Amino acid sequence: MFLSLLLLSIPLVGATSIQTEETYNDDFGLAGIAKIVSIFGIFALTYFSGLVPLATEMRNDVIRYANVLSGGTLITTAMLHMIPEANLGFYAAGVELPSQVFPIAECIALIGFIITLLIDSGHSHHEHEHDIESHAKMSKTERIIFIVSISAHGIFEGLIIGNAPSWEEVFELSLILSFHKIFAAISLTIYLLSKNEDPEDIKNDLILYSAKMPLGVALATTLYHTATDLKGQLVTAAVCNSITGGSLLYSSISNIIIPSFKHDDDHSSFQHKEYFPVMLGSFVTGCGIMLGMLFLHHSA
Repeated sequence: MFLSLLLLSIPLVGATSIQTEETYNDDFGLAGIAKIVSIFGIFALTYFSGLVPLATEMRNDVIRYANVLSGGTLITTAMLHMIPEANLGFYAAGVELPSQVFPIAECIALIGFIITLLIDSGHSHHEHEHDIESHAKMSKTERIIFIVSISAHGIFEGLIIGNAPSWEEVFELSLILSFHKIFAAISLTIYLLSKNEDPEDIKNDLILYSAKMPLGVALATTLYHTATDLKGQLVTAAVCNSITGGSLLYSSISNIIIPSFKHDDDHSSFQHKEYFPVMLGSFVTGCGIMLGMLFLHHSA
């Protein structure tokens, strides 16, 4: 059903996302209202998705296939939409550098990549130390550190929604990013259950986890709609697009695609004969969906 909604958003991507003097409007408008709706919608969708494993058994292979499909949409969004869009934004804003061909958007994306790498490295180190010391339940402090570290990149993901100039693009980006959050929340709950965590504690953890992307949306919305002119909006959106693009590249590759392609019984193998074709097909399908949407966007 969610994939159907994503496909229904294709006609909306024809709206140009780079603003011009003719389209600039400093009013909150429909885009601002859509961002407020997305804040509450993304939070609710993430939270209630995380509750599903508490109520019913989930097939790990189905979660894996859906997650890698979302990874394909995210990596394509980062490489072929967000970073190129940031370059257009800097150009439209008239940002001048010593060299006209200096890759400013790509440099900022690299910063986002490195920041996410550092955050994820801290989380991986903490999780490794905990697994070595004990297989018992995590303490409250350990759980908070764990949840904050694995969800911090969600703030970056929220930035791109908060900087969308139209309600159509807010809708499109919210669907794309929320699709990933559904299965990320389900996987998180399954992991916490494997650690014998109490269901009530898991519900509290889900509140913290679900709030990260809406926080990014709220932050970017505030910065975007308080900009005093068109150039301020363009630069704000371009910087956020670049950082988020780099963050999504790291997250989609390191936290979704590579772990999904590894088999539970063989963490060094990428080509398990029983599921590799389906996994590859899911990934290519995710990429293809976004490529189709981008094609329609640029041909409109």
